[in-house]
Parts: sequence; structure tokens; C-alpha cells
Amino acid sequence: MKITITRHSKTLWNKEKRLQGCKDSPLSPEGMDNILALKEHIKNNHYDAIYSSPIKRAYDTAKLLFDEQPIITDERIREMNFGILEGQKIDEIPEEYKKA
Repeated sequence: MKITITRHSKTLWNKEKRLQGCKDSPLSPEGMDNILALKEHIKNNHYDAIYSSPIKRAYDTAKLLFDEQPIITDERIREMNFGILEGQKIDEIPEEYKKA
């Protein structure tokens, strides 16, 4: 069995260097370009099944890559929740939260 894994494409929060987990941020224009480049790169590959996190940025990435195939969403691969730190700029997170 061969498994291929890809991460969701770049989002606006990635560009802003914000911590994102289960909260969502839309795909950025650069992210959309990256999806189209990857789609071209894998266009001749065959995939028996496509799984995605139910988070919109991940699902949108999968749907754009595999517009002809059903996408199976699975809660078990949902991004982790960073709680009160979600959406905060990484360089502005208080030091007390960086110790882990």
C-alpha cells in the first residue's frame, strides 16, 4: 500500500504568523497557486481514497486537488486545538505559554 500525505495549503494566518489549529483561516492566493502546482504534479497518479480533516482549509485543499473524487472527512485527523492561543501572532504569545 502506498500512502501520500499533504498538508493544507498556505493560509492568511500562516502568512501573518498566527497560531492556527482548529480555528480556520482562508487559503491565501499563494496557497491557491501552490495547490494548482501540486495538482499538476500529481495529475497522473491514481488514489483509491482521499481523506481530509473537516477543517475548511484542509477540505478546500483536498477538493481543489481532487475535484473529480469524493473527499472523506474524518474527525480523527482534525487539527489540534490551541485554546486561547488560537489566532494569536506567534511572536506575541506570552512567555509562560511557550514553556512546554
